[in-house]
Amino acid sequence: MLASDLIKLTEETERIFKAELGVKPTVTFQFLTDTLHMEVAAISNSVKNSISIPTEREVPSSSAQRFVVDIYIYAHDGTVMEDPDSNTVNVAVKTYDGTSRNSNLYDAASAGSTTTTMVRQDVGHYRVWYEVGTGHAVEQLRFDFDYAESSNTVRSGATVQIVATASTGGFASGDRTKLEAIYDKLPSRSYFAGSTASTGALVEADLTNLDQAISTTESNIRGADSDTLKTLSDQIDGVPAGVWANGTRELTSAANITSDDSSITVAAGVVSQVNLVNTTTTNSDMRGTDSALLASSAPTNFGSFAITVGGAVTVGTNADKTGYTLTTAEREAIRAEIDSNSTQLTAVNADTDTLLARLTAARATNLDNLTLLDRSIIATEANIRGGSETLDSVATAVAALENLSAADLLATVITEGYVGDHTANRTLSQLLCELLLLLNNRVQNGTKLEYYGLDGVTKRGEATLNSASSPTSVLRSS
Repeated sequence: MLASDLIKLTEETERIFKAELGVKPTVTFQFLTDTLHMEVAAISNSVKNSISIPTEREVPSSSAQRFVVDIYIYAHDGTVMEDPDSNTVNVAVKTYDGTSRNSNLYDAASAGSTTTTMVRQDVGHYRVWYEVGTGHAVEQLRFDFDYAESSNTVRSGATVQIVATASTGGFASGDRTKLEAIYDKLPSRSYFAGSTASTGALVEADLTNLDQAISTTESNIRGADSDTLKTLSDQIDGVPAGVWANGTRELTSAANITSDDSSITVAAGVVSQVNLVNTTTTNSDMRGTDSALLASSAPTNFGSFAITVGGAVTVGTNADKTGYTLTTAEREAIRAEIDSNSTQLTAVNADTDTLLARLTAARATNLDNLTLLDRSIIATEANIRGGSETLDSVATAVAALENLSAADLLATVITEGYVGDHTANRTLSQLLCELLLLLNNRVQNGTKLEYYGLDGVTKRGEATLNSASSPTSVLRSS
């Protein structure tokens, strides 16, 4: 508003007051100007900051998540941003009942430390992070901000609603799957089949299809009969009640079973007679009756019939039946076989008695001595041959030694071999090798005398001299 406009407004106000009330108003130009400045200052002061914070946040289902809370602080004129005193903005978080949630405030997007002092991002821009864990309660949170501006405390606030997710009872992925399954079952037409709009009114084409379906169903029901469903219904209604009752009643006793040719006879509610079929001559021939197995001749299908008896079989009065007893010839043959075996058993028994009589105590002792002698011979042979050689192989070796000549002995190749210094026993070939070693292949190194094998390279032993220049004794050390 321009100053000239204020002047005109003041003059007009004075004119109206004077015309209507006859007095000059106390409102002056200076008063209006001061009031206007006060209102502008109040508006400016009411827009000292702006808070950026989400209205709601879900509880995460797998791991904790943090969201950003920003506050922007402006100068009194609202044109530029400015920092508060000491560049410090404090923040506190509480639930609706006053429980502190400050432990969830952090100074970084990840890791970092808990804090109640917002982090300066730029001039007038401060930030803090709030962490929502998987176990966070579903509740409303209030963020309270305060800072000092020219030593005056400024406070602001904002709220966030923590809402549930699938893991805490919200809409889960399984619910989405079920909803999609329901959607897939809906018709593909714009509206439900048989309707033109959401009112559900049937269209003409659907009415025609429905009528054709009913006609087809009616035709299938009555088959080749040309009667309509109405005619069939009338015919059913015309059936006498007694006939209908008999045709649909429950058969509670055998008396309800009847036959035009009287093939089934019923007495006192029990079937007592059933006319025989063409392949049966008497009741005793029927399978399944008590007399079937007792017929004079078994049915033909009994030819491969096998009966397994777990206990004793009593023949009773049918002992004379063929197959139950042995014939005379069979009995005689069995008796002759028994007699023959008895004679053979008697002869065996007599031979046994004779052998026992001849086996005196002296003979028994001799048998025992023979057994001991055999064992002694076996042990002696094992001791003689030591290893796996037999007595025959040992005898052959001895004979070869007896035939050994001096020429054979001198022509035998000696294998180089040595034993330790303190070994008492040596073979002839070992003694010859050591003599050659002492005479030829030796090297003196101070008081040490080293011996080398026939190849002149392989070291075979050592000796110690009592003097490096004029030794008088040699003692072998290895």
